[in-house]
Amino acid sequence: ESDFCSRLRCSHFSHCFFFRARREAASADLLVVNHHILLADIALRAEMGGGADMAILPGYSRLIIDEGHNLEDGATSYFGSRASRLGMLKTLGRLHHRREGKDKGALPFLANRLRSRKRSNEKEQVWLGLITGQLVFEKDSVSARVNEAFDLLYKFIGNQSGEFGAELKLRLTDAVKTRPGWVDVEAAFDRLGVELARLVRSLNSMHTSLSDDGFGDKLSDPLIEVKALSERLEGTAAELDNLVKGGQDSLVRWVEAPSKKGGKVISICGSPLNVAGEIKARIYDRLKTVAITSATLTVKKKFDFIKKRIGLDLLPEDRLLTGVFPSPFDFKSQVIIGIPKDIVQPTDPKFTSELTELVMHSLEISKGRAFVLFTSFRMLNQVYTELLPRMEAAGIRGMKQGEMPRHRLLGDFKKYPSTALFGTDSFWEGVDVIGDALSNVIITKLPFSVPDDPVIEARQEEIAANGGNPFMEYIVPQAVIKFRQGFGRLIRSRTDRGSILIFDRRVVDKAYGREFLQSLPEGRFVKEPRNEVFRQVAEFFSK
Repeated sequence: ESDFCSRLRCSHFSHCFFFRARREAASADLLVVNHHILLADIALRAEMGGGADMAILPGYSRLIIDEGHNLEDGATSYFGSRASRLGMLKTLGRLHHRREGKDKGALPFLANRLRSRKRSNEKEQVWLGLITGQLVFEKDSVSARVNEAFDLLYKFIGNQSGEFGAELKLRLTDAVKTRPGWVDVEAAFDRLGVELARLVRSLNSMHTSLSDDGFGDKLSDPLIEVKALSERLEGTAAELDNLVKGGQDSLVRWVEAPSKKGGKVISICGSPLNVAGEIKARIYDRLKTVAITSATLTVKKKFDFIKKRIGLDLLPEDRLLTGVFPSPFDFKSQVIIGIPKDIVQPTDPKFTSELTELVMHSLEISKGRAFVLFTSFRMLNQVYTELLPRMEAAGIRGMKQGEMPRHRLLGDFKKYPSTALFGTDSFWEGVDVIGDALSNVIITKLPFSVPDDPVIEARQEEIAANGGNPFMEYIVPQAVIKFRQGFGRLIRSRTDRGSILIFDRRVVDKAYGREFLQSLPEGRFVKEPRNEVFRQVAEFFSK
């Protein structure tokens, strides 16, 4: 946390592991980082006006982004803002909290430093009294206002949905802000803003007074921490004001609260409607070379969708080069793709029970060794609970996402034969299992985005307002990319073999289904009634 660090004034600076790592990174020819660190660095550089002093990574002029199909989602998250009840209370708690009957935090620490001075003057004594009295009182007052405001917000969004037990998510549109109760919410956040501003002024006044009086060396560490916390609170106050009251810009605002937390975990969020221009300005325009790679950058072998979403279409033609390169795998001989045509539509009430039987039959044929990919935890849990005793009876070890950390799930999946792993979003991509351990990938439904996601909803509205078809121009291409990622879990080497089973008949019934199938590599497709599909898949495995 750079704002908490005293850097050269710290006695541990020369052998600090953090700065040693930064020095090694600065002298390296090549850095390998994940998307989160890269985007955090880009966001921080923009926030700090491009300066490298506060950046996370050393300077670089050439960049390779692998899994580039995720760039829009990552940028949407990092170029947005969020303020949460727990985040604010945590920051306030770092100023002061009580534990086991003792005062803890930056303010008590600073007070103890002042008490320990052998020659304290009158000003120090005044500030000692203010720290233990007024500042702690103001901090407690802000904490109370935080709880008041977020409690009212949770009640408001619960009243809109009519339920409080499920996960709540509500987009803050102008229409929503005219509903009963919103005036009370906004007034509560106004009161919170007033209290926050008073606390920040007091903290800044104390910091200036004690720093200017020559006590800096003795008090430098607690003063740096107090200043950092004050700046964070000031930034949060500005974010809250923008998220709660704003609306005449391109920011999509919403409130979310996970289920079964009773409103304790609740956040106000904002993300840009479009990040194409931001990506261009912050990445392409700043760097000499950017190479973006992925197995799923195209839809029907064209880059049109991804170019528009991540700002590549904003570049001059002479700066952009594209290429689609053939896979080294022989999909026609390595894969069989089964699509039963005699199953009910996913919207049919019988779909889940029918899906359960289809999954079980396919697991028996492949003897486990399968990923079963879902688009929702609810359906995953329903099917898994029903099949677990039946899988055990058939000698198949069942595992599901959420039982243990992802790396342990994958480790056990590779370790134990005849295992079926049930997963959702994070198992559709970025998972690499080579060999016989994974021989069957079951796609239970086409991976369309959640329709009520605030950002997706706003982007669809924008496309429709411009005369476009949001389903075909945005939802389908997005799902095709995710679908191809799921397909790509199976064949990871030239010797891998296996089946892809798609239990969503829309892929053959609907006109848009062609978008999905035409984006897959050429292979052996079996589009028949279920019995024929399973017969040919069993025959494929027997060979």
